[in-house]
Amino acid sequence: MGGMTGLLLLLWVGATMSAVVDLQKRIIGGHTCANTDRLYHVQLQYSNGGLLCGGSLISDQWILTAAHCLKVNMKAVVGVHPVDNKQKRTVGIQKSVIYPDSSQSHDIMLLKLNERIVGITPIKPPTDTDCNNLPKKKAPVQFAGHGPTASGSTQASATLQCIDLTVDDCPGLKHLTYDNYYAKLLCGRTSGQVACPGDSGGGAVHGGIIYGVFSRPTDCTQEPLFMDVCYYLKWITDEIKK
Repeated sequence: MGGMTGLLLLLWVGATMSAVVDLQKRIIGGHTCANTDRLYHVQLQYSNGGLLCGGSLISDQWILTAAHCLKVNMKAVVGVHPVDNKQKRTVGIQKSVIYPDSSQSHDIMLLKLNERIVGITPIKPPTDTDCNNLPKKKAPVQFAGHGPTASGSTQASATLQCIDLTVDDCPGLKHLTYDNYYAKLLCGRTSGQVACPGDSGGGAVHGGIIYGVFSRPTDCTQEPLFMDVCYYLKWITDEIKK
């Protein structure tokens, strides 16, 4: 249990030390996303307009992101990609819904917007069939964020940066049986491309379907951890139907 507690503290340290996390947000080694890709990507911002996290529009009124991104008076900006997108606008958040449990091992959250978004096609959550068909060994996914692109920088990227990586079912974490923890994760395997905490909440996408939500590495030298959307599929479906 001591090892599990330590891991959870590392994974959740950004929730209580956001000032430190904010200095580490970046995608390094990526490329500018194609203008027709990831139009559903959302920026979550602090009340002062600073970059907080990423997220994905999964319906005309719901965003899927990481639970540790929740902040008082945060706001959502849709239509952030490409940079000349005429759909770009700030939208208020009506409510936040975090997966209900007390262990803090479920770093996943839904945000309901104050209005329905027209003109932007959401990314699809997987179906049960999709989840059964996605290989959990070296499945290719794409991830994106607006974090700084150079080590040591705190300046957000003006363009959405994409990285291509593979994910698997985290075989190295299978000893973490507490609350079936490892089953909730997809582990990213990268090659010279790094995502860091400030890009949290962005989606890992394969074949036009979102399969993962970027939680965080414990630091920018480690491979990324994604919450496995398939694990939360029923909860997501039930919440957005309310």
